[in-house]
Amino acid sequence: MIEMVAGVLRDMIMMSLRVSGGQYKGRTLRVAPGSTTRPSSQIVRSALFSIISPQIENARVLDLFAGTGALGIEALSRGALKAHFVENNHKQFIALNKNLDSFSLENEAKAFPVSVEKALDTLMESYDMVFLDPPYDYPGVDNLITKIIQSKILVENGTIILEHSRRVMAPKDLANVRLVKEKTYGDTQISIYEKVGSNC
Repeated sequence: MIEMVAGVLRDMIMMSLRVSGGQYKGRTLRVAPGSTTRPSSQIVRSALFSIISPQIENARVLDLFAGTGALGIEALSRGALKAHFVENNHKQFIALNKNLDSFSLENEAKAFPVSVEKALDTLMESYDMVFLDPPYDYPGVDNLITKIIQSKILVENGTIILEHSRRVMAPKDLANVRLVKEKTYGDTQISIYEKVGSNC
């Protein structure tokens, strides 16, 4: 009985996990079977992309802790030039690639099956925008933001978008990055940072 209820709830989540705007609006995103991933809700994504819409057109996007790829695919749907995805969970990585294939994004997107930490050490490209959506209990988010800045993955004046629990204060007073906006939607908080310079 419990398994049946869990399956129904998972199906409900999948039915509601749709692209919220742009050329792929309304299309469904696949979630890995049995996944414990917490995808960004359609409401949160719609609100977020309303805020950052002026920066999306032709942007190069990096989606860390990508899960279903919802944030990066949403960015592509709304005019981003390309999106790279980092997802270390094997089952979710397969589902992510199926999403990219179903949207025919082989030219605009690429997925990497590595940890975020390894990706930050090895990726050679630069991005205009980095989505950072770790598990709510992930430790050391401030260290990740610092590493993003130090790795030079993010261009000057680039944007980091952190999705986190509203019960956890967003990192502040980090070197070479400025917290420019915070918005709360239910249990989710969006914190938007801008790179303001680097000593590297």
